[in-house]
Amino acid sequence: MKGREDFGEVCVEVLGKWSRWLALIVSCVILVGASIAYHIFMKDCLLSVVDGIFSLNKNDGKWYWNDYWAAGAVFLVLFPLVNFKKLTLLVKFNSFGVFFVLFLIMYIIYACVMEIIKTSHVHPPLPHPHDKLQPGGIILFGRNCAHLLGILSLSFFIHNVISSILKNQKPSKTSLQTNRDVFGAFFMAALTYGIPGVLGVIAFRYEPSIEQNFLNQFANHDIPATVARFAVMLQLLSIYPLLIYIIRVQVFGFLLNKQYPGFFWVLGQSFVCCMITALFAAFFPHVGVVLQYCGAICGLVYLYILPITLHVKQLYIDAKLRWYSLVGHSLLLLFGFSILVTQFIPFEKIFPA
Repeated sequence: MKGREDFGEVCVEVLGKWSRWLALIVSCVILVGASIAYHIFMKDCLLSVVDGIFSLNKNDGKWYWNDYWAAGAVFLVLFPLVNFKKLTLLVKFNSFGVFFVLFLIMYIIYACVMEIIKTSHVHPPLPHPHDKLQPGGIILFGRNCAHLLGILSLSFFIHNVISSILKNQKPSKTSLQTNRDVFGAFFMAALTYGIPGVLGVIAFRYEPSIEQNFLNQFANHDIPATVARFAVMLQLLSIYPLLIYIIRVQVFGFLLNKQYPGFFWVLGQSFVCCMITALFAAFFPHVGVVLQYCGAICGLVYLYILPITLHVKQLYIDAKLRWYSLVGHSLLLLFGFSILVTQFIPFEKIFPA
C-alpha cells in the first residue's frame, strides 16, 4: 500500500492489530534463528582456530578448550558490539567484511582447484551392483532435499532486511542509485554462494559427505584454512550486530514507539538475544536443524499466510476477488504448509539407500 514502508503497518491497517503482533513475533524468531546460526558458525571457527594453534605448538589444550568455552568467548566479544546506538557504525564495521569474504572465496577456489587436480587421476572403486549412484557422482536431487525448503524460506526473508539498512542511507541518493546498489549486493551475494557451492561439490565428490560448515573439510593444522576460519569469524562478527539491531528496532519501535528507548532497555534486549544464541551454540550446535524448522514454521506465517491473507482481503474490500484468484492463492497456502510438513518426514527412513 502507498505510504507504508513497514509490512507490519499494512497488516494492522487491513487485517487488524493481531496480525502486527504475529508479524512481529515471527520476524523476531526468524532473526534470532539466523543469529543462532551465526553464533554456531563463529563458535566452530574459533574452536578450530584455537585447536589449530595448539596443534602447531604441539600442545594439547583440549582438556579445557571445548564447545562451551568457545561459545562463551564468542558471547563476550559479541555483547559489547550489539549495544551500539547508531546503525551507521555497524554498517561501516560490516564494510570491512568485504575483504574477509574476498580472501575466503580466493582460498576456497584455490583449495577446491587443488583438490580437483589431486583427484583427477584417482580411479574410483567399482560400484556395488545395488548402488544407484556411481562413485564420484553428484546427487542433484537427494532424499532430504525437501528439508532445504525450510532454510530457503528463512534465507528469503533474511535477505530482505536490506530494506532496514537502506532507510539509513544518505537522502541525496536517487532511486536509480539505490536500485544499482541493491542489484550489486544481491549479485555479489549470489556469487559468494555459488562459487563455494559448485566448486565444493565437484572437488569433494568422492567424499561420503560434505560438512555443513565447509571449512571443516580442511584439517585444523592447515594454516590457510585457519586464516580463512578467522576471516569468516570476523565477517560474522560484523553481521551479527546488524540482526540484533533490527530486532531492537522492530520490538521497541512497536512496543515503545522508539528505536532506542534507553541504555538499560537495549542492554537487557541484547543480553537476552546473545544468551539465547550462546546457549544454542554450546548445547545444541546443529545449525541445519535450527534453520530448517525455524525457517519452515516462521516462513509459513510471514511468507505465505500473512501476505496472501492481506492480499485476498484487500481484493475482497475492493470487490475484485474472483474464484480463480482465490483458488490460486489457496494453492500457494497449501504449498507453504507442505513445506512445514515435509520438515518432519524422515525421508532417509522411508526411502533407504
